[in-house]
Amino acid sequence: MSAPAEPRPRRPLVLAVAALLTVAGIAAAWWAIAELSEKPPEVGGLSSSIAYEGEPFSYVPNATQAGFWTLQTNASWLSVEPTSGRLSGTPPASGGSYYAALTLTNANGTAELNLTITVKLRLVDDGGRELVLDRPAERLISLAPSNTELLFALGVGGRVVGTAPFSDYPPEASEIPVVVSLGYLDTELIVTLEPDLIFAAGITSPAQRTQLEDLGLPTLVLEPKNLSGIVENIFLAGRAVGAQVAAQRLAENFTAGWENVTRTLANVTSFPRTFYLMDTFGGYWTAGSGTFIDEFIREAGGTNIASEISGWFIFSAENITASDPEVIILAAYAMVDETTFASDPFWGQLTAVKEGRVYRITDQNLFDRPGPRLVMGLEILAQWLHPEAYAAP
Repeated sequence: MSAPAEPRPRRPLVLAVAALLTVAGIAAAWWAIAELSEKPPEVGGLSSSIAYEGEPFSYVPNATQAGFWTLQTNASWLSVEPTSGRLSGTPPASGGSYYAALTLTNANGTAELNLTITVKLRLVDDGGRELVLDRPAERLISLAPSNTELLFALGVGGRVVGTAPFSDYPPEASEIPVVVSLGYLDTELIVTLEPDLIFAAGITSPAQRTQLEDLGLPTLVLEPKNLSGIVENIFLAGRAVGAQVAAQRLAENFTAGWENVTRTLANVTSFPRTFYLMDTFGGYWTAGSGTFIDEFIREAGGTNIASEISGWFIFSAENITASDPEVIILAAYAMVDETTFASDPFWGQLTAVKEGRVYRITDQNLFDRPGPRLVMGLEILAQWLHPEAYAAP
């Protein structure tokens, strides 16, 4: 039997080449890593962005490497997260443009990104429409007396260049050009006045709103449905004209007056049946649920005998007699002579007349205009319904 063959030794040249290739591969990989790590960082992203007044703003730049971020800016409301470069903050009410210079620094160098931030106003009116303004409006037009009162109460009456008929409070409002005639908008005059913003209202028809939009005129609809809606409108109008501080003060005063009535009536135990007579043209016109008068009566500690029907309507004599109101409130323009009620067969049978609790409104605007003075009307009504709560101790 022959001896086993001995293994053939590897050739020295082959081993040497393999070793060289291995070393070269490692060296090439190391060189590539070293070259990459020594490359300066790069930063990318937008050069401009939009922020909205009162709404949180956030922006994150793109970066090829990690590092430490710093910020130079003229926006005191803006800050940067040092490890991510994330910009954040809530823009102020003044609008305008701001710059933000971001710098990323690490062992390989620095990279910069310059960003321009434009702050705009985003408003949503009572019609659910969104309106964006580049800045608070300066030249203003009011299409309702209630809006005129509100703008003056905010301290910007001097910026109102056009109003609606019957804009008589404060008295200087009467001197402003009227842009509505016989229910029609004087669009030629409106365009000539160059308004930045038009304050429309519930009395502004959809067709008129469309007309203004077709002319490219920014329009904000204020149409509050209740007392809370008036407070919301105060803040909304304040933002639109850059009068947030005045709006805060005005809203606090309005709310304080409302709360004072609630506090005064906190211990009342009776809620007198109340009938509001707006007019007698064709019948006894009154206010049902969903009206300011209905909320007024309820907040003033009364019970509206017509609340089962919504809106404005004619209440029958039979319903009035059956409800037998304990208090009757007459609108300032109600065409009746309350001095004859006691001798009148219809009115004379009612408890309110027998007990002498018939009251006529002297300033209808305190009850009808959905503006900041409406709370004064609420207190007057509360005193009529509950004189015992307001009696001197």
